[in-house]
Amino acid sequence: MQAPEFHDSPTSAIQPIYDCLQSILDRFDKLEDRLDKLEQRFDKVEARTARFQWITAKSHNILCDSNVNGQPKYEEVPFPDGSLPTDGQHKLPLLSTSEAVDELSSAEATAYHEGYYPGVTPPYSLGSRKSAIKQAIGCRAG
Repeated sequence: MQAPEFHDSPTSAIQPIYDCLQSILDRFDKLEDRLDKLEQRFDKVEARTARFQWITAKSHNILCDSNVNGQPKYEEVPFPDGSLPTDGQHKLPLLSTSEAVDELSSAEATAYHEGYYPGVTPPYSLGSRKSAIKQAIGCRAG
């Protein structure tokens, strides 16, 4: 690009700058499209990872229940939306043993039930809520 000569009109003097800026804006549009596609792919991977984490944790917990050597330690099973009960908005106690489920308060059991069974009205009985929670996390202990 050459510097404009003195006799050039202002419009012709800024045209190369305008063209360069337009080229940059076009590249940004393409980059934005690529980032949108990448974000969509990331969302799919995140959903699959959450499902895998749920399967892995629940399977681990089922296998722990068959362990006769001491107290089993459960993995935290995410809610169906992928969130963890002990993180973020929920901040519920960790259910690392069947006894931890037994020690839940009524409010905590309701919150866990609503997390594991969205859209389902929690049972009135605290014992029924705790049984459903144990089933949701892969705990086979009564």
